[in-house]
Amino acid sequence: MIGEPYWSDRPVIIVGGGPSPDGFRWQSLEDIDAHFVAINWTYRWVDFDTVFTADPDIVENPVFADEVYRATLDSREAVIAPGTPTRITGAIHCERRISGGLSDDPKVLHTTGSSGYAAINLAYLKRAKRIYLLGFNYDRFPFTKWVNGYETMLPQLEAAGIQVVNCNPDSQLPFFRKVRWECQSSILRMKSYQTL
Repeated sequence: MIGEPYWSDRPVIIVGGGPSPDGFRWQSLEDIDAHFVAINWTYRWVDFDTVFTADPDIVENPVFADEVYRATLDSREAVIAPGTPTRITGAIHCERRISGGLSDDPKVLHTTGSSGYAAINLAYLKRAKRIYLLGFNYDRFPFTKWVNGYETMLPQLEAAGIQVVNCNPDSQLPFFRKVRWECQSSILRMKSYQTL
């Protein structure tokens, strides 16, 4: 079940597996006081707080299961919503429901097909106020078929006062404000230092 600790105290950066992070300067994430969510295999690229997947094929992979289990031993959070009976020791398990809109049930995550959609639902349930998306390209098949589903979450995000920023200006997701990561990371870094 999804619950405390909540993520309303810091921005949330969700790292997806789209091609825009190819060649990404991961050191640009250093010194940013944010909660990092790594989707699927991106935990290998980024120093994450939470690893997440809603992909049944990935959950079934024994390498993923072992590495995620070891991450939980290192006090990192793992949340999975695989839609299969597979369990990973140490992980929080949620029901995966193919549905538009965001789930308000802390035991259920909605997705219209992609782990990225469900990761935003996770951040919503964790009471995030600012969400930044990296690697949310959706510019090739099969990912293009999931683009329009994101529109179904907009009313709930707006009602909750959650701002979502896509840090890939070339992304095919038209529903969130787009900025270049280089500009946004400078702003986030400045805000981190203002709290010292």
